[in-house]
Amino acid sequence: MTIYYDHCRSFEGNNAPLLACVTPLIHPDVARSWPSVCARLRETAASVLSSDSPATPIRMFVGCNYEAEVSDLPSGVKLMRLPLPAPDASVYASTGDQEAVRLESVRLDKGEKVLAAAREARDEGAEYIMFLDADDLLSNRIIGWVAAHRGAPGWVIDKGWLHRPNSPFIYQQDRFNRVCGSCHIVRTDLIPGLSSKAEMTEDEIKKYFGSHLHLADRLSFEGHHLEKLPFRGAVYRVGHGNNISRRKRAIEFWALRRHPSLFLKRVVGFRRLSAKLIEEFSVPPISRH
Repeated sequence: MTIYYDHCRSFEGNNAPLLACVTPLIHPDVARSWPSVCARLRETAASVLSSDSPATPIRMFVGCNYEAEVSDLPSGVKLMRLPLPAPDASVYASTGDQEAVRLESVRLDKGEKVLAAAREARDEGAEYIMFLDADDLLSNRIIGWVAAHRGAPGWVIDKGWLHRPNSPFIYQQDRFNRVCGSCHIVRTDLIPGLSSKAEMTEDEIKKYFGSHLHLADRLSFEGHHLEKLPFRGAVYRVGHGNNISRRKRAIEFWALRRHPSLFLKRVVGFRRLSAKLIEEFSVPPISRH
């Protein structure tokens, strides 16, 4: 597979990244709104790079299609353009047999892009890799935690936040790693499949790079246990129209609708979006339009 590299103003400095965030981007032909996809990606990149420093470099590697036209990305982001067709099924949630077909198609597309981005991050010398969706936000505390615990196998983000863009409220989400793909930070040398694609079957690419539910178990089986990150490390953004998960209405579903008896329990999970959280995650300002 021929991969074209697009350096957005190129990386600054010569330090290898301590942490690389690897991110898949959907095919522009299947996006409901490509401008919206690009806007969310720029916000994610701003969140990631807000904690970059010469002492603890952090970079972002994005796997995308040749056709993806993305502009105004900051320095510190690198695009890997892959010759992949648009998924042969809708990327948006469906029902019944069509949902199973959709998932297989999406997981292969995502897996190929994540694997390519992860290999490029490895080649750039990244010590750790975080798998990050193209619309989520990252805590600026993570890079300091990684720097203070170098050598550890990695971490799982089991507690995070859910947020709908432009909402003044944010929701505390426990079991975060069960609902959001932006949940694993892994030491690069432990990640399967980074030596050559021949080592990964199509099913393995879908399982370990197209889904977030199996990598931690494989690493644990191999003796590399991922500890729980001791703070809420990411924001899962929902309800902006381009989520491909069934959980795009997750806040309403879990917090308000699932069981009336859990209403109060869910409601107390909401918090007003504070200035502290806005700074920590680089949450975009609320639009009044």
